[in-house]
Amino acid sequence: MKPHKEWIAQLTIRCRFEAVTVDVIEKTDKYVLLRDTQEGRSVTNSADDIVIVLMKLDALPIGTRLFYYDSTGRLDEIVRDKKTGHFAGFAPCLERDLNKVCHGGVG
Repeated sequence: MKPHKEWIAQLTIRCRFEAVTVDVIEKTDKYVLLRDTQEGRSVTNSADDIVIVLMKLDALPIGTRLFYYDSTGRLDEIVRDKKTGHFAGFAPCLERDLNKVCHGGVG
């Protein structure tokens, strides 16, 4: 799975220091896939704020995984706390990991 050229939404999130703009490429009940647009702060540097905003918009329920393509095109996962849903760190991700999630695997 390569980064899609189309996006379903584009969000500009006001962070503590500078805004970050992300493309929402896919959204399912299992995962949300974002792409860093390289406008403003990076997704990597704004992960905590992105998670909070998506949760407030009811776009990221607890248990939904969050993947993103960074500014270099690398796929990673923003790991969330299993109880609160808040940002907990990052995990490297391969296309096959995302494909497992897409097709019902554990991932």
